[in-house]
Amino acid sequence: MPIGTDRSDSCPGGKSRPPPYWDLQTGHSDLLTVALKLALLVQATPGSILGVVRDGETGAPLPDAAITLPELDRLAYSDSLGAYRFLNVPPGPHHLSAQHLGYASRTLHAIVPASGELRINIHLRPEPIPVAGIYVRGLTPLRGTENQPRSPDTERWMTLSAVRNHPLLSEPDVLLALGGGPVFASPESPNGVHIRGGSSDQTSFLLDGIPVFNPYHVAGLFSAWNPDALSTLFLSAAAPSPAFPEALSGTVGVLTRAPGP
Repeated sequence: MPIGTDRSDSCPGGKSRPPPYWDLQTGHSDLLTVALKLALLVQATPGSILGVVRDGETGAPLPDAAITLPELDRLAYSDSLGAYRFLNVPPGPHHLSAQHLGYASRTLHAIVPASGELRINIHLRPEPIPVAGIYVRGLTPLRGTENQPRSPDTERWMTLSAVRNHPLLSEPDVLLALGGGPVFASPESPNGVHIRGGSSDQTSFLLDGIPVFNPYHVAGLFSAWNPDALSTLFLSAAAPSPAFPEALSGTVGVLTRAPGP
């Protein structure tokens, strides 16, 4: 026996003992069979469901559609091309539901194979969403308050007819008529008009565009402006006037009547 030969691998007659993984009857190695089985296992991937969600009328893809498998509690959303995919789905019958805003929901029955892909394209029928009616009621117009601006708290104007018809004034007073909202008037003390919590010295007064430093008389109890000589009263408090930047709270102005009967 040559030197270095393992006695355990020798058979009577001088022949070598076959390896344990060698099939004596077929003469093939078991390793080939094992490799083939592993390849088949790798190729036999679990079942999957995929497809595209489209508009039932136009055929356009629907992105962001919700696709669910209710029995498996699984959810997927279609991409920008309307495509969706479920991986590793157990074989057997399943329900496939699709929902999208503005479309009728749809449920399909699918039988998933043990391996491979099951393609299901879903077409949803457009279904408008009913909404409750919207009722718009206009404000009851009062004489002298027509064409008010959109922000009556900070930008508003009044005619002298509205001042005379003011329900809270026994006598027409153009400054007291501004009371309410962000405007606070204190007629029983010489504090003036306060706009949005500012002090009285932060409010400017204009008479036909001319500054008036003190629009009160009798220690601030009454307005110094004669209502019979005025036509319009306006308040600007949204932002400081560019012409009067020192008036941080706002500007109160009046316009006189045009001469004539």
